Amino acid sequence: CRSRKGVRRRRTEMRALVLLMAAALATASCGQSLLPDGEPAREWRRVQGVPLSPRESAVGAWTGEEVLLFGGSDARPCPPNASCLPPKEPALADGAAYRPTTGQWRKLPKAPVGFDFAERVLIGRTLYVWVTELRGQPTGSAAFMAYQIEQNRWQELPLPPDHARGGYNIIGAGGRIIFYHGTDESGE
Repeated sequence: CRSRKGVRRRRTEMRALVLLMAAALATASCGQSLLPDGEPAREWRRVQGVPLSPRESAVGAWTGEEVLLFGGSDARPCPPNASCLPPKEPALADGAAYRPTTGQWRKLPKAPVGFDFAERVLIGRTLYVWVTELRGQPTGSAAFMAYQIEQNRWQELPLPPDHARGGYNIIGAGGRIIFYHGTDESGE
């Protein structure tokens, strides 16, 4: 059972994340405002109508037109190596897109698996998501997925060979996804 204070705090944290992303996008536009009212971004503004529940560890990406937010966890936070119990609630699979130029949100289709940690790479109009770690989640597994922006749909892709060994990261290079080991702890 969650307290109202905790739920309000998590909603405030989610709104702060959206505000941060909106301000960063407005600043990154080389002086041109990305805000709906045409005003330059000189201060923080509250973004209204967020269609997602409060969460932590959501994954975000900028498409050049929209901010995509998806996944995350609405369980009580339990950082790695902490003395708390891992969450019993599965990671979230829903998402939403925010268009700063209009101030409008749209819901995204659910991902094939829920996740609260993922790496992502945007190549063209496809966002690739590599879920390697589920940080004690009760359900789910490693997944490699593609969100096709124009078709507004997810596709689950084959896992890389030897993925169970762990330590893989992804990066985009020349229109391709490169999987590489970020550590040699599990072997060469």
